[in-house]
Amino acid sequence: MLDVSECIAKSALERHESRGGHTREDFPTMDPNWRGVNLVCRLTPGTDDIGLSHKPVPTIRPDLLALFDRHELEKYMTAPELIVLDNPQTPSANSGEKA
Repeated sequence: MLDVSECIAKSALERHESRGGHTREDFPTMDPNWRGVNLVCRLTPGTDDIGLSHKPVPTIRPDLLALFDRHELEKYMTAPELIVLDNPQTPSANSGEKA
């Protein structure tokens, strides 16, 4: 449990924004640059140290995103992201096919 607690603390200090239930007084707003970043903690081989790295967030499929209540998504997505969500591209534009 101590390792998990250390991961949470390191990740919280690394992320310079507030989003959903994860808020910081020194960074009170969402930052769209952080939306695409996962913070991953791993034990460094041969040591007791926990390393932190940035990894890209996979894109959520539109059919899965549609399962979420929009009001809940407002806690985690920025205004520009919500505009894209409200005005999705046509399926033919997403698939690369010509209409």
